[in-house]
Amino acid sequence: MRVYSEFTATDVAAAAGVAVPTVYKLYGNKRALLAAVADAWGRQFPLRTLDVPRDPPAAISWWSTLARKQWETGLDIGLIYAGAVASEPDARADLEPLLAMREQAIRLVSEALRPRLKAGLTDDDAIAIISALTIS
Repeated sequence: MRVYSEFTATDVAAAAGVAVPTVYKLYGNKRALLAAVADAWGRQFPLRTLDVPRDPPAAISWWSTLARKQWETGLDIGLIYAGAVASEPDARADLEPLLAMREQAIRLVSEALRPRLKAGLTDDDAIAIISALTIS
């Protein structure tokens, strides 16, 4: 697998079957193209507060299904972003909205779990556990 820094607009254009100027006209640069891909991927997972079940087992099931779908469909995007951040550290800012949405979902699930938390565990503990279990 090639890394982000090795790809050029010519590579993208060839893979898409378009002319190089088309890539530049539509996206401007490689980072903007990656941001558009990540944005399109993220729209598959709209998060509405009402989506998260209030029943603790149902909330865990909801989150595990969502997290699995995200990993199955987004692993390549994550790997590309890792390479992008290595070569362009400010590229992480493009990923922040998706990471914030994920954090919000984990927080909502932890709130649903609150009635079943073992004595002494806090919401922050639940958030840390959920994050660790879903490889944040």
